[in-house]
This record gives sequence, C-alpha cells and structure tokens, in this order.
Amino acid sequence: MIESYGVDPEPFFRNEGIELKLPIDAELRIPYQSVDAIRALAAAEVGDEAFGLKAGRFVHPSHLGALGYAWLASATLRIALQRLQRFVRILNARARLIMEERNDEVQIGIDVDLPSKNLVVRDDLACSVLATMIRYNLGPDFYPSFVTLKRDRPSDTKPWDTFYGCPVVFGADANTLTVPSAILDKVLPSANPGLAQLNEDIVVRYLERLDQADLPGRVRKEIVRHLPSDDFSQAVVAESLNMTPRTMRRWLRSHGTSFKSLVTEVRQELANKFVADDNISVTEMSFMLGFSEVSSFTRAFRNWHGFPPSEARQSAPHSTPS
Repeated sequence: MIESYGVDPEPFFRNEGIELKLPIDAELRIPYQSVDAIRALAAAEVGDEAFGLKAGRFVHPSHLGALGYAWLASATLRIALQRLQRFVRILNARARLIMEERNDEVQIGIDVDLPSKNLVVRDDLACSVLATMIRYNLGPDFYPSFVTLKRDRPSDTKPWDTFYGCPVVFGADANTLTVPSAILDKVLPSANPGLAQLNEDIVVRYLERLDQADLPGRVRKEIVRHLPSDDFSQAVVAESLNMTPRTMRRWLRSHGTSFKSLVTEVRQELANKFVADDNISVTEMSFMLGFSEVSSFTRAFRNWHGFPPSEARQSAPHSTPS
C-alpha cells in the first residue's frame, strides 16, 4: 500500500524496530501496536483520506495463510464467514467478526477491542479487506447492499461509493457490511470441502501452539472483559476463547494455575486500583468485579488485605485507575 504512493515503506518499519525479508515466516507475529503505528505514520505521510480503503486493492486470501486457503475452499460464504469468525484471532487476538441476521439480510462487521493511533485508517482497512475477501468467493461484481462506517464523512466520498457500489453511511455506530441472506448459502464454484478442512486443521494446530504459549494472559483479559456481566462464568470465558471449559482447565493446569486463581488475582488488582478512585463507590466496585452483593466483595477484600475497602480508601493515595 505504501509503495503504491511512491513512498519507501522501510523507514516506517524501521521506526518500529521491524525488519522484514522475503520469504516471510508464516508464523511470524508482529505486535499490534507496531502495525498500528506504521499504518498511522504512513497515512500521515501520504495524506490520502482513502488510504485505509485502498487496502482492498492489495489484499489476497493467501495473505491470511491457511485461514485464507480455507476461506477460498469453503462450500458457501456462510461457512467461510463462520470460519473467519472462529479463527479471526489468528490475525488479531482482540478482533471479533460479528454477524447479525435480520429478516432477509445479514450484517457483518469486524470489531477490534484495542485503541489506535488512527482509527479511521484501521477501520477503513478492515472493512475494505472484508469486502475484497467476499469478492474472491462470490466474484468481482459483488457489492454489499449497505455499508456503515464509524469514520467521519470524507471531503470526497467518491472512492467509497466506487469501491462499495452501494449507499455508505458515515459517522455510524459500527463498521458493517450488509448483504442479502440468500447469497450466504449458495454453493461456491471454488468449493472444495476436503481442502478447506485440511487448511482449517493447520489453523487449529497453530492456534493450539499459540494458546499454550500465553493462555493465562488471554484468560485474564477475558476475565476482565466479562467480570461485570450478569452471566460471568468459567464457561462464558472458555467460549469467548473458542474452547471448552475442560480444555481451558487442562491447559491452565499445565501452566501451574487455575481459573479460580486467575479470577482472584484479577479482582485483587482491579480492587486495589478502584479503591484509590473516589469517583467509584464500593457498590460500583462490587458490580465491576463480578460480585453479586456488596457484602461478598467486602468480605473478599478483608480476606485479601485484613481490612475492609472503606478503610483502605481512607489511607490510599487517590488517583484515577488506568
């Protein structure tokens, strides 16, 4: 993308301490923050409002490795999207593919639960890549029936109108593509279930290695995300990680920890931050930490520290939790 503007991309990568040489290791992982910074710097350099949108001109399913080949060989678009939904974390551990069926249409979107130095570029890129991936399965003449984008309306909307070929709403609440439900279940000309399964197996094995390397950290992040929910449980956290509770327990045990221990650690860390913020009441702390009653939280806090949160608040240095 950067080279297409006649700009040398090497300095942007070097600025993040990244040196890439072909062929690139298929299992190489680059920190999200570095990729995000490179995109933001490049966008500022070229000064093109449609920089992120143009990602669609350069992406190919093979860039997603085995997941991309499984996508191409999927029997239907619905199956391809479900594969991407299950395995999108191979591309970004904090990304989610969302599909919502309404009447005779399906709304598809990608949500990344991470900050960005240029949200406009990141979100434009994600939507244009998704549209291009679908075109590789359905054909180059595919256009969504409707598109919504969080970004502000650009000064010239023509690049978006031309790329998506449908009404585009800017300043929306979510980044989504809407397509007719009928096209999701049509058998694709490129369908090859055996090849799709072969590549899916490769993705599964890779994710297993990835999961085993940092499972406790990933479980902790999901605990933080789900703690305030009414349905917080081990099963909910396991499902968010695309595994069964039994598998999650076994892998955590191999790392010398357990779900219960991680929940306690997370609650203690968050409680210590919350108690220093006068804007958060003890009742709110209880809710945010997943306790059903204030008394349960107070009792737990006393067990951790030997005194209640009210006493800890009186002696704590006051600050706003990050």
